[in-house]
Order: sequence, then structure tokens, then C-alpha cells
Amino acid sequence: ILDTVSLTRSQYHSAYFNGEALRVELLAYPGPGANLITIVQVTAGIVGQGTIATQCGPTDDRIPSGDPRQGRIVLGGCTGFLINDMAHCLLTAGHCTDVIPIQQIHFNIPLSVPDGTPNFPGPQDQYAIDPSSIQFSVTGFGDDWAYFGAFPNSTSGLTPFQAQGASYALAAVVPPADNSVIRMNGFGLDFDDPQLSSTLQTDTGIYDNVTPTQIRYDDIDTAAGCSGAPVIKENTGEVVGIHVGGDCDHPQLPFNIAMRIDNPGLQAALASPLGICAQPGPVCSPDAGDCFGTHDSPGCNIVECCLTVCAQDPFCCETLWDTFCTNQAQDLCVGCGGAGTGSCFEANGTPWCDDPACCDAVCAVDPFCCDTAWDAICKDQANELCGDCGDPGAGNCFMASFTPGCNDVACCRTVCEIDPTCCETEWDNACGELALENCCKVHCFGDETLENEPNCGLDAAGLPDDFTNGGCNSDPPVFIQVECGESVCGTAAYRADTNFRDTDWYELVLPSPTEITWAVTAQFPVTLQIYDAGGGCPGALIGTTNADACQEASVALSLAAGTYYLVVAPQFTGVTVTCGSTYRATVTGAPCPLPCGEICAPGKTLENEPDCGLDQDGEPDDSTNGGCFFDPPLFLPISCGQSVCGTAGTNDTGAFRDTDWYELVLTDPADITWAVTAEFATTIQVYDGSGGCPAPILGQANVEACE
Repeated sequence: ILDTVSLTRSQYHSAYFNGEALRVELLAYPGPGANLITIVQVTAGIVGQGTIATQCGPTDDRIPSGDPRQGRIVLGGCTGFLINDMAHCLLTAGHCTDVIPIQQIHFNIPLSVPDGTPNFPGPQDQYAIDPSSIQFSVTGFGDDWAYFGAFPNSTSGLTPFQAQGASYALAAVVPPADNSVIRMNGFGLDFDDPQLSSTLQTDTGIYDNVTPTQIRYDDIDTAAGCSGAPVIKENTGEVVGIHVGGDCDHPQLPFNIAMRIDNPGLQAALASPLGICAQPGPVCSPDAGDCFGTHDSPGCNIVECCLTVCAQDPFCCETLWDTFCTNQAQDLCVGCGGAGTGSCFEANGTPWCDDPACCDAVCAVDPFCCDTAWDAICKDQANELCGDCGDPGAGNCFMASFTPGCNDVACCRTVCEIDPTCCETEWDNACGELALENCCKVHCFGDETLENEPNCGLDAAGLPDDFTNGGCNSDPPVFIQVECGESVCGTAAYRADTNFRDTDWYELVLPSPTEITWAVTAQFPVTLQIYDAGGGCPGALIGTTNADACQEASVALSLAAGTYYLVVAPQFTGVTVTCGSTYRATVTGAPCPLPCGEICAPGKTLENEPDCGLDQDGEPDDSTNGGCFFDPPLFLPISCGQSVCGTAGTNDTGAFRDTDWYELVLTDPADITWAVTAEFATTIQVYDGSGGCPAPILGQANVEACE
């Protein structure tokens, strides 16, 4: 899921995907105006990583590893690893980023295809690297390092450390050679078993050759892709070096080589982090305090449990983890299906697992799995008893994944009892339809307004025919009126054969500013939307979200007085939603605390822009500070510490808006904060103006009214 912020962070690259086809959906940005997406380049296939193998001896002794602390770097084809600095950033070799800057790091890498072409993990395991955090040096084998950080994942919202749950400690002092065991974990190519190529493998050797700048080893096998891998001293678990080069076949210096971790340049960089590495780490992280014990710091050590508790009680992540927090952790995180218990299909180290049905089935056979820890034996029993049912990687039960089984144990078993091919062969569209019919029931309570729409707005051929509440999709537009506090019981349909769906539009009139919540639970994967109807159809989309079948979707917004359209529709999943599939929708509201108090206090600079930059016809005419949107560009100068009081607005149709541009000149590097409070939902942006207009965007945020 990419928006303006995550696209900027990823340097306008998407995640990497496997397979032969990809669908791109554009979700319109909330507010007036046109929407545009431009795909500049599509890369298909994999750029080779070379053919260099630095095998030490007659056989390649590397074996697969499941260590979660390493990731595969894109671009660069190297290995990176998580460390225990303040923000849990990463290290790799400097030569991995000196020519082409590294852009992404991927974790939990699957096997490659049989010819050795790498596969990519799911988008939830791919992280954009913060280019402003990168520090590196590469002058030779003894000085070849890079220190960098990665943004939270745009889909899960988790940092790499939060998701992976572990990091390496760095040796404060690199000890002299002592013939102990060292280990290296890297994503090197593999010419003996191509499916292991570019996946995480490990090998060990003897710590017997240490120079003032290097660690050398002639008994650890490496290959292209291992550059940047950690070299770990087994008896301490600490990283003593970064693998930087392979030279086992060199006639005079037959070694593979690591740079010592105590390199002065690297140590200086670690002491002066940049970008995201200079920010404190998240309070929900494995090195925080115990979730089931009180402590004076915020957050706790089981990430999912911590996030679940703090969603109920933000105090636990903002101030400290007190008795109330531990009690909530006991209520929300303990037992089969508890938050943070870990996958049933992995040795997660905690009692129980995250799927209640599978957890109960395994613990009925082996109580150890719920009494003590979910270990490798429990994982194997889950695979045997639950099969492909409940595997997180098996796919959504309500959509076609074309692999056996789906991710919900109970639903998967129900469907496969009806049609065994869904578990034996593949989960196709027919299996998704069976899941919708048998696994998700939405009930209305009798106090709702009934939609009473015949045929779900589609005719016998599956084409739109909605004269009840087709909204802006009908001609003429037609709506059902709703009020704050009202619930609606409706039905919807989606015809996969014609790719048409029933869209149900409700009209809400607010006489005064109101904070509303539009919440829907449906018997199908659902999309809900809110449009500003001030200019009539088609309206301006100001809020949208999706949810799976039987999961609540909700959008909360602070709205000015006016008319709004609230929409419910099935998602385009390729799985038919039969007419009669039920949803229950509710709109609630409370008066907004508007206006926002004294925004324009005495002493602030006045913008003094006439008519909000729009002429009498509502067309753009900003000769005050229209910035790069005006010809010639015009800006109001602003300096650090200065506050401005301005005005803004849109024309009657919402098709044009006033954009106010200010020019800040910095003579020295500086950390700046651009903060805005407005009586309307607003967007703030910062551009690099060094090259004039049009300017590249550096940062953006959306702010609700009065925040």
C-alpha cells in the first residue's frame, strides 16, 4: 500500500513481486481535483549478481539458516543485518552502496525458483531504506562499511526490528585470534543447489587470523551476495566483523575477508547516526520491558501484544507500563489466539499460537505447547493437524490464491469438507465463494433502516440497474437519506463474470461541524467511502478504507456543516458476491470542537491574500503566493521562528483550491519543523527549491481540522 509519504520514502519504487501479472489500483486522494498516476518504468526479470564463488575447499559447506536478523539488499545484491543501536538500524559493506545507492532491504526470503532466479518475500517484509541515514566508506578490505536505517513497512507499519524481533550486539573490542568458532550468515549465490541461491545460508570456521584491520578465514564458504554479512563469534554471539571480500582462490592471499567491527570510521558513524537512525526506537520492541510485569518505561517486549494493549490504553505506550497495562496484557494476549502469541506454523518461543482452532487441536495432543512453549515439535504437529489450513502464507479465504488451503483454520476446514480440491489442489474463485457463503454471516438486529433494494442494483445480465441508491453511479443520481445515529441493513452483489458491483450510496446532511464515524461490517470483502457532496456528483472523495469479510471497516472524519455521500460496495476480488449478501452500516457523530480557538494570535505575520487566490469565477488567480502553481512562480518569504496567519479555501465545486507557498532560505544545514493548525483538514508539504520550479517534494503530512 503506497501513498505520497511511502512513495517518497521508497524513492518512487514499489515493492518487488513474484509471478507474471500485477494489478495496480489507484485510490483517489481525499479532496477535490484530478488524480493521476504515472508508471515511469516496469522492470521484469532479475539482474544477475555475477558468478563469483569463493568456496574454500572442494565442497560448498553452507547450509540454510532461519536467523531473522539478516536481510537481502536491493539494489546492490548484498546482505545487511540488524544491530542493537538506539534505533535498531543496519550494517552492510560499503561497496554495496558506493556506485548504486541501496534502496530496499527484504527479510524472510523464500526459496528461489529451480533455475536460481530469486523469489521475493511478501510486501510486508520489504522495507524502503532511508537515503538520509546512509553513512559509508570504502577504501579497501580494512575500511569497507555502511551504516543505514529503513522506514517502517508501508503495509504493516512495523519497523524491521519490530517485525523480526531480534538484532545483533556488536563487540566493543575485537579480541585476538583464539581458535574459537566464528559464523557467517549471508545471501550468496549457490551453484550446487540453485533453489538455495540468494537465500540465507550459514557456514562456520576458525577464528585464527586477525590483523589490525581485517579478520581472515579460509574455511568459510562465501559467494556473490554475501558481502555485508555479519561475522559472529559463536562463544559470545557478538559481531566481530563485516564480510567484505572473497579471495580463497588467490595464490598469495587465499582467504575470505571481513573488516573488523571496531573500524574507527564505522565507530564514529555509530556515535553520530543520521536520518531515521537518529530517532529513538519504538516502545513496542523485543528489548522493552516484560508485557506481563510492571515497569517504569512505556511499551513492552511482545510487539503484537504491546500494540494491542496500547490501542485500548495509549497510556501504556506513552507514559509507563503499570498494573492496568499488565492486566490488559493478561486479558488480550494470553491463551490460544492471544495477541503476540506467534504463528502456529513457526517455533515462536511462547506458549500457545495465534490461531485458536489450530492451537486447541495441537494442545489437545501435546499440552506442552500451551503450558510451556510452542517449539519445533508443536510447529510440526500444526502442519500435520491443520495442514495448509491456517498457514499465514496460504492466502485469504475469501479470495482466490491458487495455492491449497487458506489462512483461517475453521473456515478452511469448513470449505474443504464441501470441496476437498480447495485443500488438495488450489484455492480458486469457487472456494472463495464457498467461504463467503459458509464462513461469514452478518446479522441485522431489527432496529436498522432497511435498504430494500431489489436485485442488488444489477439486472439479470449482471449490468448496473440501480434506481434505489446507486448514487453518482446512477442517472439521475439517487440516494437514501441517513442521519447521525442511524444504522442501515442492506445487501450487495458483485458479478465476477461482468466485473460490475452494486454500490450503495447514502446521503448525510450535517447542519453543524461534526465528528462522524462511518462503520460497516459485511458478508463480503468491503470498501467504504465518504465523499464531500458540496458540488453534487461526482463528489470529492475525502475518506476510504477496506476490510475483509466479517471484519469492521470504519472511517472517522471531522466534517464541516454540509452534505456528504457515504458509500458501501464489495471489493473487486474476482470472487462473485451473490445478491443477498448482507451488510450492517452505522453512522455516528458528535459535535466538533470548532472553531479551533485563537489560531491567529497577535504578533503573527498576516498573509493578506485577497479572495484566497481564486477569481470571481472560482478559477485560480493567485498573485500573492501561488508558488510553483502560478506563472511566474510567486512566494512569500518566511524565516525560522516566524509564524504566519493566512486563509485558504476552494471554489464552489471543490475543483480548485488555494495553495499557499512560502520560501525559506537556509544558509547553513538545519533541522526544521513546518507545523500548521487550520480550521479545515489540510495538507502541508516541504519542497527542495534549490532548482526552482517544479521542485521535488521532501516531506508531506495530512492534518485534521484543529490538530
